[in-house]
Amino acid sequence: MTMGSRSATSAAAEMAASATLDAAFAAAEIAEIAGREIMAVYRRGFTVRVKADDSPVTEADMASHHLLLRELDRAFPGTPVVSEEDADRDPAARAADHLLVDPLDGTRQFVRRNGEFVVNVALVSGGRAVWGVIHAPALGVTYLGAPGAGALRIEPDGTRTPIHAAAPVGPDAMVVLKSHSRTTPRQDAWLAARCIRPLRRPAVGSALKFCMVAEGTAHLAPCLHATCEWDTAAGQALVEAAGGAVTDAEGAPFVYAKADLRNPWYVAQAWPGADRGCC
Repeated sequence: MTMGSRSATSAAAEMAASATLDAAFAAAEIAEIAGREIMAVYRRGFTVRVKADDSPVTEADMASHHLLLRELDRAFPGTPVVSEEDADRDPAARAADHLLVDPLDGTRQFVRRNGEFVVNVALVSGGRAVWGVIHAPALGVTYLGAPGAGALRIEPDGTRTPIHAAAPVGPDAMVVLKSHSRTTPRQDAWLAARCIRPLRRPAVGSALKFCMVAEGTAHLAPCLHATCEWDTAAGQALVEAAGGAVTDAEGAPFVYAKADLRNPWYVAQAWPGADRGCC
């Protein structure tokens, strides 16, 4: 390859990365508007219904859902939106590029009023998460990332700070995240089988786990319970953009646009191979 062709290739890659980030920023603005809808419900009070799968849903979930469908359709005309709250409406939409949305990830935490809930938006193409946005309404913080283009934390005042996944400061300083709502024996056994002895194991709700791995405040987040594609796509894009990795629990690639929206168990990790421990 000649110098000129290398320069042209580099310029094309930069343009593609810029366009990808522009799309993610547009989605981030919409997620933040949805977050304001969620917080309005959070402040005034709400009732809770139980869906057929025994998961809770509130009017905040639905307010965010309807806003995201409307505004994403305007911002990304022709790109189907697949939301948790109507995922069965058009299964064919998942065969093409599509926006994958969880209008309120962490509804249980919303109901508990601990602030650990988020809005997830991701673009899925060719079975992978191209970019992802995670907005935390109670914190006013937005995370945004696209593999190959970088990851950012956006503060309530609009300040943008690049973030990077990071290794622990020492072999016995790994921070491993767990869920609030799940028992830990399965995770205990999984860690023990890999000789991973965490320094700390804080409980964190929703896709905020991905955010902590991406910004270097945690190193491993094994999820050994049921999730669906909308729970993980934005987080996977963010973690990979920050230099980390998301695989299934055995280290295999984690993919999207499957016939079944349910995920296998997964591991978000600050660097590829962080889940191998010392055994």
